[in-house]
Amino acid sequence: MPYIFFLLTQLLLVSFAQANEKNTFIGLGISLSPIKHFDSRLKNLPNEEDRYYLEVPLGNLSEEQFSGLQKIYGERSKVPYDSSRNYELIDFLDPEIQALVNNLYLPVFYDPSALAYFQMEGLEGPVWDALKKRGLASYANCWNATSEVLRRRHPQHNPSDDRYFLYWPGRTDAYEWFTSDQYSQTIEEPEIGDVMVLIGKGQIQHTAIFVTNDLIFEKTDGGEKDPYRISFVADVLKKYQRAYGEQLVISYRRFSGFQALPEPQLPYTALLPLHRNLLKGVYPGLNPDQVVPSCEFFKPETCEPTHSVVETAKITIDAETGRGRVEADPLVTQRFSVLR
Repeated sequence: MPYIFFLLTQLLLVSFAQANEKNTFIGLGISLSPIKHFDSRLKNLPNEEDRYYLEVPLGNLSEEQFSGLQKIYGERSKVPYDSSRNYELIDFLDPEIQALVNNLYLPVFYDPSALAYFQMEGLEGPVWDALKKRGLASYANCWNATSEVLRRRHPQHNPSDDRYFLYWPGRTDAYEWFTSDQYSQTIEEPEIGDVMVLIGKGQIQHTAIFVTNDLIFEKTDGGEKDPYRISFVADVLKKYQRAYGEQLVISYRRFSGFQALPEPQLPYTALLPLHRNLLKGVYPGLNPDQVVPSCEFFKPETCEPTHSVVETAKITIDAETGRGRVEADPLVTQRFSVLR
């Protein structure tokens, strides 16, 4: 009974926020009507709630409507005004979201078996043991998508620094980023720009950014068919409530006015020159200077050490559309594919 009451409370909070938001958009004469799209690559995802992505058309806008939306979204978008343009909601979101939304990002895994037979003095130790056991991975997940937007949104971020880091931050690091009062505060009623944090079985499971009070920007997970997308808050909650039941903790966090989230700490000093030289030889094209430690709970009680490869991209502005776009080494950009 207490859990049912908790869920009803969450829905009521979102409903109150939706009412306030609708008044804001209605005041501008704008109606939001999201359209669901289905890409064949998403149809076999295990959770039905992950098998779509949303388009939110706005149509032609007056200068007053355009200016009003820019203010609602913090004037971070560089998309210009054009009375003949058919706008979408993403035209008013952060350039980072514009660059990534409606894309898949292909993971790359480095097989640990290639390291198993190296034996030499100075090689063994916890770092090498973890590399031999788990290998390396280059991929992105939900809290990477959320944290990079927040990090680059922070007032202390240098606008000329266009770097965007694609990687899998460790679960314990992510837990600290999204629960510590050092970086944010808990709020009762989420607003545009706030973050939804889902904790299941005591571990962080998902994060997403509110783009309206019933729509969020998220990366559904870290797999090859897990998209960056706009989705319905209700669907995300339904998915995680089904998975974790009474062990799901839902919180809303506001990051404005707090310390900036960290960027990955490179280079990883525990990776010795001997490790670096072997990794270069075994995995052609891998830059060991881009390897960072992380951890994952393969067993409930221990966060086991793993290693992630950080791909450094740039968020630039498309001269024609004004939207953000990803620029990077071709080996990175070719891993992106647009949803259709």
